[in-house]
Amino acid sequence: MAASLEDVSRRDKLGLIAEWMDPHASLLRRFYFFFYPYDSTIEMYDVKRNRIFLRRTRVENLNFGDIYVGNYITIFSRQVKLVDYANLMTKRLLGMKMMKTFALITPDGIENMSKILQILLSNGFIIINLRMLKFTDNIAENLLEDEKNCPTYLELKTHLQSGASIAMELVGENAVDRLKKIAGPKDPKVARNEEPSSIIALMGFDEVHNSFYYSPSVSVAAKQTQLTFANEQTLKNPETQTVLLQDSTCCVVKPHAVKEGKLGDILSEIEKKGFKITAMQMFHMNAANTEEFYEIYKGVLAEYTDMVQELTSGTCVAMEITGPYGKDTPLHFRAFVGPSDPDIARKLRPDTLRAHFGKDKVHNAVHASDLPTDGILEVEYFFKVIV
Repeated sequence: MAASLEDVSRRDKLGLIAEWMDPHASLLRRFYFFFYPYDSTIEMYDVKRNRIFLRRTRVENLNFGDIYVGNYITIFSRQVKLVDYANLMTKRLLGMKMMKTFALITPDGIENMSKILQILLSNGFIIINLRMLKFTDNIAENLLEDEKNCPTYLELKTHLQSGASIAMELVGENAVDRLKKIAGPKDPKVARNEEPSSIIALMGFDEVHNSFYYSPSVSVAAKQTQLTFANEQTLKNPETQTVLLQDSTCCVVKPHAVKEGKLGDILSEIEKKGFKITAMQMFHMNAANTEEFYEIYKGVLAEYTDMVQELTSGTCVAMEITGPYGKDTPLHFRAFVGPSDPDIARKLRPDTLRAHFGKDKVHNAVHASDLPTDGILEVEYFFKVIV
C-alpha cells in the first residue's frame, strides 16, 4: 500500500540522486540529495569527493510536492535536477505519491485547452512537461503502438494528424488511475452516464473526437513521454512544429505562476480577449539562456538580477500569441498584459493579466514582448533557438 503524506512526513529522510552542472569546472556533479519531510530541510553529499556538500538547511519555497524524479529545484542559485531514487525505501514511498503519466489534448480539444488544464490542475496534478505539436503519421503510429488492437486505432491515428495537440507529462498521487477517472470513459455517451463531470463527458463528441487521450498504464506512459519529449527525431522534426512567426508576439508564464497552478486560468483570460495560442512549450531555463533573453533589461531595470533568478527558479511556459489585430497584435497583447508593477496595474488597468495574477514587479505572472519588433524575435528564441 502506498504511504500517505502523513506517513511519509514521519520518516527520517528521503534519499534521491541529484545532478548539477558546475559552470566553473564544466563538470556534471552528482550528489546524494536528502529531504527531511518533517521540517522541509535538505542536505547534499558529493558522491565523487565523498564529503558533505551542503549541511542540513532549509531552502525557501521548497516543499514535499517538489520532491520527485525529473524535477529541477533551485538551491541557493544552483539548478539541481533530481534524476533517480537513492534507495528502495524512497522509491516505494514516492512511487505512488508522485507517479508520472502522459496525456494529450487532442486537435478537437484545443479550443477547450484552458478548461482542460484548469480541471487537471484543480485536481492536484503537476504538469512537468508540456508541448504543443503536430503529429506525423510515423510519430502518431509510434505513440499509439499499444492501441493497435482498439477498434478506433486507425481513426484516432488519423485524427491526431488533423491539427495541433498538446502533449503533457503529469505527476500526481496514483496518477494513472486518477487521470482515468478525471478524464472519464473514452466514449462520451458512457462518460456522461458514469462520470458526468469528467473531461470527456463535458467536451467529447465521440470515441475518436473526445478532446482528450490518456495513457492506459505507467509503462505505456513512460514510452509515450520518451517519444514526445526526449526523442531527437520527434524534437527536431520541423513537421511537428506549430509556430507561425507571422503577426505574432511572445508571452511567457513565469515559474511562480506555473507553480501556483495558474497556467489554465491565464490561458483562459488570454482566450477570452480574442487572442489565439499557436505554439506553446514548457521550458526550464538555465542562467545563460535567461541572461541572453533578458539582455535588453541589463543595466536598465533595477530588478534585472531578481528577474533572472525568478525565470530560472522553475518551469516556465512560452507561447506564441496571434489574434485579430494582424501586425498590431504585439501592441494589443502588451496592453492586455498591463504595467510591470501589479500594484499599479490593479489601480490603473484592473482588467490586465498582471493585475489579476501578479504579486510584485519580479513575480508579475507573465512576460510579454515590449516592442512589435521584439515579438517575432522572442518567439524564435524559444521555438527555434533553444528548443
